[in-house]
Amino acid sequence: MAVKTNLKVGRSTEALAALQLGPIVTGVMGGIALSLCVAAVLSLLFYFTSLNEGILPPVVVGLGIVSIFFSGAIAGRQAGALGWVHGAIAGLVYALVVYFFGVAIVAYPITFTAILEKLASGLGLGALGGILGINL
Repeated sequence: MAVKTNLKVGRSTEALAALQLGPIVTGVMGGIALSLCVAAVLSLLFYFTSLNEGILPPVVVGLGIVSIFFSGAIAGRQAGALGWVHGAIAGLVYALVVYFFGVAIVAYPITFTAILEKLASGLGLGALGGILGINL
């Protein structure tokens, strides 16, 4: 004899069940691949041309912004639902991975302010990318 219940699943439980790890990992890897490809092209441009290295810092910041957005867009597109959440998580993970990789390579100090900036940019730009990605 089956017992009938009026138990309803809450929206937060449904949303948590809709989160997928695969699109987040794919988004982060896509952002890293984009960064590496553009960095390789930039290094060739700087080596073979007379471009001034003074333009490098703003170009690197721009590349980071585009890569975080791209990570979120890939994650949102592949997820198919909750694009902004998948994008925000992918952007956050990308930003933190790149930040801590940079700390390990360059050995500059870890500051609370820098980590907060990376968290905010990763979440915000990743969410925007996820919103766009879900609608592509």
